[in-house]
Amino acid sequence: MCGFFSPAHDALFLYGGVTYNSLLNLFELFSDSWVFYFANSSWVQLETDAAPGKRGGMGCDYINGHAYLTHGSLNIAVVTVNDTWKWNLATNTWTKLSISSPIPPSRVELRFNLIPGTSKILLIGGETFVPPAFVAIPLKDIWIFDTAVPSWTKLTVDSTPDPYPENFGIAITSPKWVIIQAGDAQGNLTVSDTCKPPLQCVIPASPTDNNWFIKVRQNHQTADWGEEGELEHNTPAIKRCVIMVFPNIKKLYLVGGHGWDGQHGVGEIYNPYTWKMDLSGKYF
Repeated sequence: MCGFFSPAHDALFLYGGVTYNSLLNLFELFSDSWVFYFANSSWVQLETDAAPGKRGGMGCDYINGHAYLTHGSLNIAVVTVNDTWKWNLATNTWTKLSISSPIPPSRVELRFNLIPGTSKILLIGGETFVPPAFVAIPLKDIWIFDTAVPSWTKLTVDSTPDPYPENFGIAITSPKWVIIQAGDAQGNLTVSDTCKPPLQCVIPASPTDNNWFIKVRQNHQTADWGEEGELEHNTPAIKRCVIMVFPNIKKLYLVGGHGWDGQHGVGEIYNPYTWKMDLSGKYF
């Protein structure tokens, strides 16, 4: 699933995604699109079968009345693609973009976020799969998608997290990038003693423009997460969540995703909560 906030509609838009059966051995891809209007707290389904097709692990974000969707997987065989689509929200129409090389290689679980104050969207990482066992290979390349052209440019970055957190989520504020730590394969979180809470570490991503990677620990006791609804003492390590920044109110929201609770015999668990983080005076 991918999602984004449209200030023009004061609404949250969602597209596609994946669901699993109870045994986690079969999954289904979706091609539906939905919008949640904050004014009346209502969901409206826009389409049951949007033009980009059934897809999961893609990236999307919003700028000037349009959304841009890129990459992802089209079927259960983990066949990845590198196409890019433009979604006109006013008319609910999709256009597949024709873009000259270079183009980021096919991948899933990428992070694709608008750089505030620009017409450009940042793509970070993702995974590709090697047949026949379809072993996931993490990707560490970083690209800029210019919506005005449109075109892709690969960035040369001196310092990036090694390795990237598994299925991390990212949200960008100006002039910083906030990476939500999803944890390792066992869902563990690690904290560096050299970083001031609630930050785990600060790594320069590009020395030319002074942007920064920031990992935030999802824990009420050490960070400033607050939950919209019932209060939970700790947030689990959440993978494949949707993360959005609302610049007008300086809040970051975390929606959905899943984790693992083998300690209590539960196994795969899904995040039923919506979490928010107050960014005022910290990341803007």
